[in-house]
Amino acid sequence: MTLLVASVVRRHLKNTRGFTLSEGDTKPPAELALAPGEALIGWYRNPPPWEHSLLVFTSEGIWTVDGAGGACLAWRDITDYESPGTNEGVTGIRVRTRDGFRLMRIAGAYGPDDKYKDFIGLVEIVRAVARSSAVP
Repeated sequence: MTLLVASVVRRHLKNTRGFTLSEGDTKPPAELALAPGEALIGWYRNPPPWEHSLLVFTSEGIWTVDGAGGACLAWRDITDYESPGTNEGVTGIRVRTRDGFRLMRIAGAYGPDDKYKDFIGLVEIVRAVARSSAVP
């Protein structure tokens, strides 16, 4: 699933202002204890006032980093997401996991008059991962 996830993350976050693609030796702006063989795809830095909240995408999952601490949500544990219902004022999405919900902060926007919301890219990533996990 590694190549699939890397491709999906790049495709859906490439236009956002907050996403940085890892270029092999690039290190994220937070120290993470990556597992052996876990590859960094890139990270998303939220705009103010959430600039200390990062999403780091790896071959194994999404790391949520808020300040000094970080926790990884494995791709295989993602089952769905809760729809925010509107595009206005959304600062993240609630991702459904095998153990409950996790908030993924993604609050930016891009395009003319900030017409396009970054959370939609994360929704598309979660949808793709949840669908691929549901296939036996």
